[in-house]
Amino acid sequence: MKWFGAFGCLGACIMFTGDMLLFGSFASTSGAEFMADYYQNLGAVYAPTIRLGSLLGPFAVFFFLIGFVQIYYALRPAGRGWALLTFLFFAFSSILIGSYHFGMGYIGYLGKLGNALGGENADALQMMESLCWDHTYYLYFFGNLFAQIATALLFYTVLIHKTHYPSSIIYLTPIALLFAGNALPQTLPAPIGGYIAAGYSNLIYILFFLFATILVKKEIVINQD
Repeated sequence: MKWFGAFGCLGACIMFTGDMLLFGSFASTSGAEFMADYYQNLGAVYAPTIRLGSLLGPFAVFFFLIGFVQIYYALRPAGRGWALLTFLFFAFSSILIGSYHFGMGYIGYLGKLGNALGGENADALQMMESLCWDHTYYLYFFGNLFAQIATALLFYTVLIHKTHYPSSIIYLTPIALLFAGNALPQTLPAPIGGYIAAGYSNLIYILFFLFATILVKKEIVINQD
């Protein structure tokens, strides 16, 4: 059972590596400076680095999905329906966020095109960059929405029903950790602030899978009725 969580942690590490490839070359700033214009700086990143960094997102999703299987089995004593629904919302969230991560590559390529053209066709490029950013943001928005729904289901199931998680897990879910430290990255100074801000959401998932794997009961029987 704990192996599922280890795979989830690996997926978050892969996604974090993608963040560092996309943003790491210019993330040695304070958290606030990084958040102010990070997507505009993507145009300065080496093209193969953008390609590899963005491709890691969809590959990481595979390991996220294996990691969320632990949640299904941990919640199954409360009923297969609750367990499956929570798993599916977490799964859909990771698929959308992985797609968003991949989409950042296109924004990087547009930035490179803008740098190559200089001031020529600046308005058209700005419009295209804005449209691509809005398009990828919908993936981010719904990915986070599904994660919040999954977290609410996890809260309810753990607090109301018997599961293989202790009740303390509710304080360690991705959304709970995200809200608890939401302002932290922007308050950190250079150079650590920019790096933390660049991969903060995936650092949160690394912590979540670690805590979940440590706290889940060892005696779960996977083939239980």
